[in-house]
Order: sequence, then structure tokens, then C-alpha cells
Amino acid sequence: MKKKPIDVVCAIIESDRKILLGKRSAPRQHAGFWELPGGKIDLNETPHDALSREIMEELGVTIEVGKQLSVVVHEYETHIVRLIPFICRISGGTIKPLEYQETARVDPAAKIELPLLPPDYGILEEYVQTKNDR
Repeated sequence: MKKKPIDVVCAIIESDRKILLGKRSAPRQHAGFWELPGGKIDLNETPHDALSREIMEELGVTIEVGKQLSVVVHEYETHIVRLIPFICRISGGTIKPLEYQETARVDPAAKIELPLLPPDYGILEEYVQTKNDR
């Protein structure tokens, strides 16, 4: 049976040259891994709207959605995700790990010691390159 890709948005939330990661909590799939926050795009929802909604649900903050980076397609054992990353900034509220075990701010240009979900590595590489090209 052919797997249909699931469209997912993710936010590279910038602040003081660091970005925000969330640690997935049980019973979610891939619990214990760190990821760029975001989630599935609902039917009739734009990627921007989906990302704003997901960040409010997961972190309790509003964001300003900026530049889109390259779409990354990744196949897991059970499904395929089509990740659409955006560079974002917090525009209101205080971060609360509502759907995460915890959050961390990391320097994306340094070696990240946290276990990331596989597609996030490529997204962060492009993000760092984009920042270096400025």
C-alpha cells in the first residue's frame, strides 16, 4: 500500500541567535526526540494559519511567520511527512511547553547534542546557510 504524504508545518523560532526546540512527550510517536515545533495542516487551512494555530496549541504564544525554507520530504516506517519550514519570531505571550515534555533554546550553528527527528537536521542546515548568506 502506497503511503500518502502528510503536510506538516514547522517553525524555526528565532531569538538572540538561538532557536527553540521541543521534546516530544509520551504517548506521542517519537517520544523523547526533539523537534522544531509545528504540526499537521488541517483541511482548508493555509500553512501560515496552521503554523500559528499549532504554535499557540503547543507553546501558548503567537508568532510572526516569516520566510519559508525548502520543503523536506521524509519517509518514516509508518508514514511520509512533507515538512514545510518557516522562520518565525514570537510576537506575543510567554513560552509554555503545553504539548512538550520540555523546551530548549539552542545555537543552530553549533553541533546540537539533542536527538532531533531526522528531517529537522536538513532544515537546520539550510537555516544556518541562509543566515550565513546575509
